[in-house]
Amino acid sequence: MTLRTILAAALAAGVFTSVSALSAAPAEAAALQSEAPATQPVLEATIADLRTGEPDTSNFSPELAEAVSGQQAMVDQFFAQAGALNDVIYQTSQQGADVYLVEFENVRTVWAIGMEGETITALAFQQAPPPGAAGQQPQE
Repeated sequence: MTLRTILAAALAAGVFTSVSALSAAPAEAAALQSEAPATQPVLEATIADLRTGEPDTSNFSPELAEAVSGQQAMVDQFFAQAGALNDVIYQTSQQGADVYLVEFENVRTVWAIGMEGETITALAFQQAPPPGAAGQQPQE
């Protein structure tokens, strides 16, 4: 199963909902990175935990915990093919969620994370378009 197929299946299953592919111009990206919100370390820890195959969902909302637990096999397939985590770059905030470009060894993804206090209430990802694709600005 390809990464594209796994991502499409994850989106169809409703665990991870569609997120607009977002990016900033190089000058804006540098400014945004310096202003990354407190969700960045939470997202990094969540990705690391999801990779284990048995994530601790105690800081997820009950609905999100149930959805993620029900789709763990698909998440496992994604991480098996994604390769090592290379970079997490804050992009923007929209509709109460912070959006990040997350680059793995074999795929670029866009992740969104929403929180209420210490609880993760929203978590979504999708494949990012390649650098230089229509509507994308190259990141430096």
